[in-house]
Amino acid sequence: MLLMCVLLSTPALLSARDEPPKAVHALELPFTAPGGNVRNPWVGYSPNGNHLGAHYVFNDRECVAIWDTTTGQLLHKIDTGKLPAGKMAPRFGAPLVYTPDDKYLVYLTPGKANFFDLSDGKLAHSARVMNYNLQEEYYAALVSADDKIVRQITYGMSVEETWRMSTCASGKERKFIDEQKLSLPAALGAAVSPDFASLAWVPGAGVIGPNRDAPYLEILDLKTKRRFQLREEKPMDGLAYTALAYSSDGKALAGGNAAGGVALWKPTQEKPLWVWAPKEPERSIGALAFSGDGKTLAAGTYDLKGKPNVLILSTANGKLERAWSDNDGGVRHLAWNPQKRQLAVLGGLKVTVYDLPAPK
Repeated sequence: MLLMCVLLSTPALLSARDEPPKAVHALELPFTAPGGNVRNPWVGYSPNGNHLGAHYVFNDRECVAIWDTTTGQLLHKIDTGKLPAGKMAPRFGAPLVYTPDDKYLVYLTPGKANFFDLSDGKLAHSARVMNYNLQEEYYAALVSADDKIVRQITYGMSVEETWRMSTCASGKERKFIDEQKLSLPAALGAAVSPDFASLAWVPGAGVIGPNRDAPYLEILDLKTKRRFQLREEKPMDGLAYTALAYSSDGKALAGGNAAGGVALWKPTQEKPLWVWAPKEPERSIGALAFSGDGKTLAAGTYDLKGKPNVLILSTANGKLERAWSDNDGGVRHLAWNPQKRQLAVLGGLKVTVYDLPAPK
């Protein structure tokens, strides 16, 4: 039985709920300077909420920063090296992950998953992972890592697009356990569910080919190999999705589009549970993040000075609960603390952490 799609809209966002919530920390990105160029930014909490990490490119260097979430103290900063070829890409997943025990932060460098010890601030060891030294662009992201395996997704953009899902040993054996090669169309961005059950991506039509931007998402069930599209009932023609996010349990998938709209799906069903759209088209959604309890979805837009660019939506019905402006340059990435109602917003050269009240 198909779920009913509910189209929700909001009047001009000019109310008390547009006042920013309490800012707990304002965290400057190390290695940056005014006038420089920050690209591909990402921010995320550790499973126990004790650490907040950021990954970004400043000029031509890849950087990692790690803060204590209680004090806001910068614990570690890592210059991982010069930007490898093919990293000037839309986001294809997380550039770093935490181990479930919060002992290590794991980040990628070509051919390696590096286990950084959060207690002593040293590189503990590196596990060998898939690295494709292709002539064309390729993009890699981590899905998960622990003391046994590292899961990774790699996408090569060439005449024939190639996706690979690889599982590698994370210990001293450094062996490959499994690899899946997938023949799928061109993509502008992708996400893998935390349970490794499905892969969702934004089709590349309109940028890579002569067609218009595809107003839908593609999804592949990695267990059954079923491939299908996720569509709104009345999609705006030529309007592409610009951001993707799975809930922590992998049972919900959110997509944000180029007009500032957001839709929520169950990854196994083609029609959305709900669709939220602004009254007037806004700038693109650049980032999405589910709260730890799955009840709230945060969306960040590229809206500039004078407009709200952080949106807080109820996952139950898509109702807009709050909206405010974080900075004058737009929101680049978002993350919820899994243990409390705190939202980290990355924009400009800093990460701002907000305290939000529980939903009513």
